[in-house]
Amino acid sequence: MSFLVNANTHEIVERTITTAKPGTPSDDGYYVFPCVRPGNYYIRYDRPGHLAASEAFQGSDRNKDSHVTHAFGPNSSELLVLSSGQKVYNFHAGFQDKSTVGNFVWLDTNYNGVQDKSEKPVEGVKVMAINAKGVIVSESSTSEDGTYMLDGIAQGDYYIKFIPQKEYQFTKANIGLDTYDSDVNGDQGIGTTALMRVNTGDNLSNVDAGLVLSILSVEWLDFNVVNNGYLNQLTWITSNEINNSHFVIERRLESEKNFREIGIHDASTDLSTNIHYYTYDDYELNFVGNYYYRIKQVDKNGSVSYSKIVTITMNHAEDFNCAIFPNPAQDEINLDLFVMKDGYLEATVFTADGVRTNLTMDFGFKKAGLYKYNFSLNDFVQGQYILQLKNEENILYKKFAIIK
Repeated sequence: MSFLVNANTHEIVERTITTAKPGTPSDDGYYVFPCVRPGNYYIRYDRPGHLAASEAFQGSDRNKDSHVTHAFGPNSSELLVLSSGQKVYNFHAGFQDKSTVGNFVWLDTNYNGVQDKSEKPVEGVKVMAINAKGVIVSESSTSEDGTYMLDGIAQGDYYIKFIPQKEYQFTKANIGLDTYDSDVNGDQGIGTTALMRVNTGDNLSNVDAGLVLSILSVEWLDFNVVNNGYLNQLTWITSNEINNSHFVIERRLESEKNFREIGIHDASTDLSTNIHYYTYDDYELNFVGNYYYRIKQVDKNGSVSYSKIVTITMNHAEDFNCAIFPNPAQDEINLDLFVMKDGYLEATVFTADGVRTNLTMDFGFKKAGLYKYNFSLNDFVQGQYILQLKNEENILYKKFAIIK
């Protein structure tokens, strides 16, 4: 059966079944919706049980191509815009022998990533087959025994996405035999498997998902910040990391109301230890006052937790400032020097590891004002660098990069 659906309200306007084309002896598969008002529509097709919708628009002749794009859900067409008096006789639906994907979602109570006999199935998990273009072509939910079946899948490349209830997260992926472990590795996003090839007639019956009850994905053991001259170094220690994706480093200045992201650090992949050590260097120390830092930890399912907030005070004064451009630089670099208080100034360039380079600039005594300089970078290799600008009382650091 085929359904004509209003694309704005998603209400079924009309339904019909395929028959032999009028005036022909045996041209089956013909359907028509007569007397349709102008408007926006799509067609949803009841898929024959042994078939799957073929990929749309594979030929060069739109009068022969399939129009089943799944744009409005599995087995639906693309948008059809009808104007008054228009007749559309080339809106086809192609089907081929189907493939299927299953099989099981379980609660991994011992967090080992493998299905054990004593572990229970999980009911009500939504499961979807999604093609390489991001279109859902089949969807289902796990039954009481934890099994699922994604039916009506045509030949092509797909990944499977699992959406569990909010009290669950995903266990470790690909730990053991494919028949017994979890295939959810987050390759295509939260709750997804890797992209897999499905051939006509395949019955992939070992695509499983292991769940764990939501708990703190990491245990925060320590978080601290210290100033190392031209940078603030953040260090944090965690343990019991479960489904940890990454950390977002956030900072708030004394003059700011909200924290903002200044960096990202991937979670450790070292499975040999339960204790994990992290560091992050903040080079942008251009303001006087308190610097507040916190770490946002992000799970693979999108849940977050936060570290405590740590504070450090920076005392350099705004006697001077500078702008470096272009950044990154290649052959030369420009320096705009802003002097707010008369005094002697000098600058030195260091590598990101703190090694002093040969580029030192003695500006001498400068009255308040704007000064412009240009320096060659021919003797520098590609990498990260820090410009140290100082007078008799204060120091300012600016980070820049060189590309070759």
